Amino acid sequence: MTAPVTRWGEDFPHERAHPVMREHSLTIPLIAHLARRERIELMTHTEALSEFWGLPATRDPRGLFLGAPVDRASDPISYSPVVIGGVKTPEQRRYDFLSSLTHPRFLELQRVTGANNPGPRRANQLADAFHIWTAEEAGADYLLTTDLRLVRSAATNRPEKPRIGVVAPRQLIRELLRKRRVIRLRDVVSWAWFQYRTKGRGPSEHPDEQLLDMSRRLRDHEDNRRGR
Repeated sequence: MTAPVTRWGEDFPHERAHPVMREHSLTIPLIAHLARRERIELMTHTEALSEFWGLPATRDPRGLFLGAPVDRASDPISYSPVVIGGVKTPEQRRYDFLSSLTHPRFLELQRVTGANNPGPRRANQLADAFHIWTAEEAGADYLLTTDLRLVRSAATNRPEKPRIGVVAPRQLIRELLRKRRVIRLRDVVSWAWFQYRTKGRGPSEHPDEQLLDMSRRLRDHEDNRRGR
């Protein structure tokens, strides 16, 4: 059987991004690796997942967060917002819902993110305050984000400051390294070996990689048959 194949490569759309942001993005696979080894636990929430609506879908067969196990965090309050229907867009309905909440802790976190002040960024700031609130109520240790502005806002000495760490990916790794029982030497070795073993190769579940693997097996079989 003959089939055209190409070498696997991954395209990073943030190549032209700021170097600091690119370093944070390239740290995410390591965090996913630690979660797959059950060194850390990842959680997400419906409100966080809703921010993916309208974005291009990933064709990565590994799925969300590079295939790492991700649990669903419980709601900080009991609610069932309507996000679709009528003349309002889902974004407008989400803004109306978040701006209508009057829970004392949520109002405190609004002062941290700046959502208590009207402005063009208030919708995002309300969502940030809700994400922090959800992580606190779920018992998380950290809120992982690539929004460096949110990281700076959360690093406040106000009484209402977040009860959890709001960190970017590289900051999370540094925090975990301080907790020596979280990241161990064998985790680093396994990560280095995984990077070496998969260099130039895609996920084993990807059809292109399966075709490449089959071509390698056919080549090896033909070499063995010829006595090479």
